[in-house]
Amino acid sequence: MPIIVFCEDCGKKNRLDETKIYNGEAVFRCEFCNYFNKYQVETTGTTSLRRMDLFLQKLQKNPGIIGSFIFYGDDKIVKNTMPDGLKTSDLVILGNNLKESFSLCQSLYTDVVDMTLTLSNKTLVVKRTENNYTLILVTQKRSLAKNLRIEQPRQIVDIPGIDQFLLTDPTGKIVAAHNIKNPEKTGNMVISCGQNVSRLGNIDFKYLLFSRKNGKNFFIFPVGKHFLGVVKEKRINNLTFADSITKVCRKYNKGNGI
Repeated sequence: MPIIVFCEDCGKKNRLDETKIYNGEAVFRCEFCNYFNKYQVETTGTTSLRRMDLFLQKLQKNPGIIGSFIFYGDDKIVKNTMPDGLKTSDLVILGNNLKESFSLCQSLYTDVVDMTLTLSNKTLVVKRTENNYTLILVTQKRSLAKNLRIEQPRQIVDIPGIDQFLLTDPTGKIVAAHNIKNPEKTGNMVISCGQNVSRLGNIDFKYLLFSRKNGKNFFIFPVGKHFLGVVKEKRINNLTFADSITKVCRKYNKGNGI
């Protein structure tokens, strides 16, 4: 997005693409008098980055926070508080992977506001801004609520709180569905996001959560070599809901298959 900058010599107005501004500094040659300009400017991008930076400073005081980083575009880490030993190149790969999954779901559900990837020992939260910044926060895994018990595995459709679901095989073929809207497009999104997470390696993938403004959040669970996409009812707690489905999926993830 272009912004208006003024020449310090002749005072004429110039247009400069915001992506050409780095660390809040505009560097350009005036198109009218050819004067070379270099000075600090305020953009929507730098304002968003500063707000996120202040937000991260507060978060780092929480003992449950492992680390975080802010990702810009496709390959630039602009803020990194992750533990030592992690290469920038690894964070770029991780950032692109998570950003792609976020975009896939947002293309289907436009009210998605953030994404949560839950592993066996940690949780990754992904938030996007309008200026192409992506905040990725890594926390210790939250304990799931235990007030909903499932003594015996039941059919997915019988689990309390399910509004819609869809199950795909490893090739993306839909093998089961219930009340799902746009099944073909949803199936493609589910298999693509599931495979994106699987490419991160041996991370013990539990589930992926896309939070929506209407409260009917979308989950993706690995079920053996299949992937289950579920839309929950608004009234159901996220952690309780995820725990109930994870228990049903657990037997398949131990190698029993489907």
